[in-house]
Amino acid sequence: MKMNIFVTLLFLVAVSICLLSGKVKAADVEIILGASSAFNVVRGTDVSSGTKLLYVGSSTVNIGTTTQNVAMLYVAGSSTSSSDASLKVRNSSGTDALSVRNDGAILIGTNTSTLNSALYVGSATSGSLGTMTAGFLSIGTISANTSLHGTTTVHFLSDIFTNGTITATKFSGDGSVLSGITATSLSSSSSINITGTISAGSTTVSVLTTTGSATVTGTVTAAGGLFTVNGNTGSMTAAVVNTATGNITTLTTTNATFGSLTTTTLTTTGSTTVTGTLTAAGGLFIVNGNTGSMTASSLASTGTLTAATTGGNVGIGTTTPATLLTVGTTTNILNVTSTGRVGIGTTTPSTALYVTGTMTATGDIISTKNGVVKLESPPMGEIYFTDNNTNTTITTATVYYKVAGVTTFDSNSMQFGTSNTNNRLVYTGTATKTFHVAMTASYTSNAANTIGLIIAKNGTTTGMEKSIIKDTVSPTGALESSAIHVMPVLNQNDYIEVFVTNVTDTNAVTVQTLNMFAMGMSSGND
Repeated sequence: MKMNIFVTLLFLVAVSICLLSGKVKAADVEIILGASSAFNVVRGTDVSSGTKLLYVGSSTVNIGTTTQNVAMLYVAGSSTSSSDASLKVRNSSGTDALSVRNDGAILIGTNTSTLNSALYVGSATSGSLGTMTAGFLSIGTISANTSLHGTTTVHFLSDIFTNGTITATKFSGDGSVLSGITATSLSSSSSINITGTISAGSTTVSVLTTTGSATVTGTVTAAGGLFTVNGNTGSMTAAVVNTATGNITTLTTTNATFGSLTTTTLTTTGSTTVTGTLTAAGGLFIVNGNTGSMTASSLASTGTLTAATTGGNVGIGTTTPATLLTVGTTTNILNVTSTGRVGIGTTTPSTALYVTGTMTATGDIISTKNGVVKLESPPMGEIYFTDNNTNTTITTATVYYKVAGVTTFDSNSMQFGTSNTNNRLVYTGTATKTFHVAMTASYTSNAANTIGLIIAKNGTTTGMEKSIIKDTVSPTGALESSAIHVMPVLNQNDYIEVFVTNVTDTNAVTVQTLNMFAMGMSSGND
């Protein structure tokens, strides 16, 4: 035994001398151990009490211990202190690249960490890059409060599966391939900006802004029940929008399309088009504004339909209704006044129903008042005088002069007046009519002269020559009488008078009695 030890020592001395002299290289040294032999390097004066540095056993290599383990390389730490490392790797500059501490923590890029981390990745220049601590994975921070916590951009090259909550201050990207992002709850107190699609069971945000589309298959609820769609080309589409306690406001020319819309107030400065049925609570619809319009393929109401435009009037086909209800474009076709009167062709009906123009009935016109239909009485007027002693001066023979005398206007006349002028009937009706004019007169002269009478229209006998009648006073001073029947056509404010002449000479004529009666006749269109 002593011989073997001596030989071994002698061999080691020889090898050392050769290595120092450069005559033997490391590759030339081989130590062959037996199947149960071991190579043990110990610092100290005694193997049992010395510090164990290296031990090569039958199956493992140990550092710091001679106890063989299942590991091919087994390193035993010098203590259990977390400040001591069992294994360290440094670069050529002396910077720790890898440390395995005695408490089991692994430090990469640093040898200092106050955290109880299983894995700590750091850098002398970049600070903490990430940790794995107590079941949390932190990226860019050392204080993880969720299963996965990143303070900078986190990239995932594959799918993300989580049973918890993903929280981020911002989701960014062009959204060109965003799809299938699903969560039971997505919450934010700030804003969500997307150009792609977010699908969430429950989403709570203060502001949701999208340049694409936001599609909700369930219910969208806004604080206070207020939804605002703002933009000239924006749109809002939903199967059901329910704001029974709030308002819906669309600004400018924005379009809002709803499958079903329930709201307390719907206000739009553009247009609201309903292709189906629009129903309001209580049947009340209000369109307010001079230039507003309401269009619907079907409008049904069991209550009141109210449109407030100019002074509360309603116009159909016109923006300037003159009455409570005005139907028309350039002319007033139908008007309903605030007093309940209906005018066709007029805005000022004087009766319950007033028609300007021709009215045609293809059936019967039935009156509930004893079965009688009362038609408007035809226009008629009458003037007369008796025992007139005023002479009519004849300046030129054969020239007709208006008969002088004070006439009486019959108060029963209709659509006629006198303009406070004697010997005159003025037609005041609006319709142009043909009239039957009957005139009778008795007259005398102080000589046996031939006397002529004529009905003048608007102060002239021209065109009325067919009404001339002549008779001779015989003997001198005798009282003669004549009658005229003629049918002139009169417009509103036309007037008729009786003129007389002396055909023989210029002797005055005295018309002692005069009666002129005019009555309008139907032309078939009255």
